[in-house]
Amino acid sequence: MTKSIYLNMVFIYALIDPFTCKIRYIGKSIRPKERLINQCNEHSNTYRCHWIQSLIKRGKKPVQVILQSLPDESDWQTYERKWIAIAKKYGWKLVNTTDGGDGVLNLTGESKERMLKTWKGRRHKPESIKKMIIASSGKKQSIESKIKRSEKFKGRKITWSDKLQKANRKFSDEKIKNVLENLSNGMTVQSAAEKYGVHRTTISKIKAGTYKTFKQKTTNYIKPRLYHQHDTISKRPQAI
Repeated sequence: MTKSIYLNMVFIYALIDPFTCKIRYIGKSIRPKERLINQCNEHSNTYRCHWIQSLIKRGKKPVQVILQSLPDESDWQTYERKWIAIAKKYGWKLVNTTDGGDGVLNLTGESKERMLKTWKGRRHKPESIKKMIIASSGKKQSIESKIKRSEKFKGRKITWSDKLQKANRKFSDEKIKNVLENLSNGMTVQSAAEKYGVHRTTISKIKAGTYKTFKQKTTNYIKPRLYHQHDTISKRPQAI
């Protein structure tokens, strides 16, 4: 399989416990070998990670098996969900926390909370960013992918006037106090923006203390003079 073909494929894979020879995890990746390496180096608070780390402590790693290979334009989410459904049907004790398909369907409250704590404040290392740039460089979308993306966004309307109107609404000092009180009581920036009918950037500026009211912006404002052709250079104000 050439590199170009490999990059245009999606793989549904399974991770097998080397001690019990049973499938414990089903996932999707375009680079399954790299994905397994990353999973073995991961130390997040998830069932999958705890299971893999327990194997590593015993001197073993999960065995990866490709269940199905698909073109990247295909509906791989459906196939991943089918494989996970088959596993559950036969009673396989999977460490998957979702039903598959991007890993975001039917999350339990506990799983959502654990995922939030795991990813909050997490950033890619510089070396990881370099690897991602190298891996994605030179990759071209197929004609089918471009057509699919074009159809998806066809007819989409962007209401810039509404967004600008929200961003330009001015807050009084009293209103700013109310916003800060709500934020201190646990209200999120997005919720505050929806409540006051403004863009979330405005609320973020209020929270950071960088927001200026219309009065503050116009303090010491000097109206510029309109010059005419007969004005001489000597009459113009000197630059400060």
